[in-house]
Amino acid sequence: MYSKKLLGITLATTMVFGLASNAAISAEAFPSRPVKFVVQFSPGGATDTLARMIADKLTAPLGVPVLVENKPGAGGIIALDTAVRAGDGGHTLTLISGSALMTNEFLHKKLPYDRERDLSMVYQVVEAPLALVVVPSVTANTAPELLDYVSANKGKISYGSYGIGSYPHLMGSHMSQEQDADMTHIPYKGESDVMLGLLRGEIQMQYSSALLAKPHIESGKIKAIGVSSRKRMPALPEVPTLMEQGLEDETYQISGWLGFVTSSNAPQEAVDRMAKEIHAVMQLPEVQKRASEMGYVPITNSSPDVFNAVVKTETPIWKRLIEQSGSAM
Repeated sequence: MYSKKLLGITLATTMVFGLASNAAISAEAFPSRPVKFVVQFSPGGATDTLARMIADKLTAPLGVPVLVENKPGAGGIIALDTAVRAGDGGHTLTLISGSALMTNEFLHKKLPYDRERDLSMVYQVVEAPLALVVVPSVTANTAPELLDYVSANKGKISYGSYGIGSYPHLMGSHMSQEQDADMTHIPYKGESDVMLGLLRGEIQMQYSSALLAKPHIESGKIKAIGVSSRKRMPALPEVPTLMEQGLEDETYQISGWLGFVTSSNAPQEAVDRMAKEIHAVMQLPEVQKRASEMGYVPITNSSPDVFNAVVKTETPIWKRLIEQSGSAM
């Protein structure tokens, strides 16, 4: 009897210490395999370049390879669903744009994932403000002048974007409705195609990345009216924000951004470790310099909690813009 009791105590003790040991190993083991970054855009673009730069800097501190996989299409839905379905304990993260993360649930009646239930925010890496640019034939040179111009030329102005429900589409739609301008929206396949349409005179206005717009602004082929952000862009420091010019509507103050998310099933230890390492990478001068050259504004003080707060604040704005534009499918 004594032996049975002793055996029971020994087994119970072994199980307790075994579980504790496994928990400790689990917490310390991340990452236990290569980490994968899923990018919502095709290879070669600014987002892809940014992801590969961060991945390269993370390989040494993580002690495992950090791979990049491109999953373009469906407005970021494919890329997000890849992270949700990975089931690898936080080893797969998606680098996603803010608009893709927050607008799809209002654009589509059915998604393969639920953002609030299935995704965890890890780290918001850069802001991606857009420059509002026009062709030289548009006589406006400031934001207030442009609002007056589109109102005075009702039904005569066209603006471009890279798709229904995209940031440039929703911003243009908002301006059109607020000014009763009846502007025409022309969707293109990609941002470079929108810029070509602007240069050819097919459209008169667009919201563009600094990387794409800057050379044409400097050559005088297009004019910069303002920047959609609360702060000026390092890549276009001479261009004032729309807010500076008196456009205080919150729509003109939000900017695009990129951030890493992962499956909500990922252990908190994995989320915290990735956030910590990405935070360290974003402090590096060479990373900040390269990101700024691409037209981004590096974010050096993000965290899972801070990132969550940003999403919570901005989601209602995007919902209102989609409802206003009538873009829901």
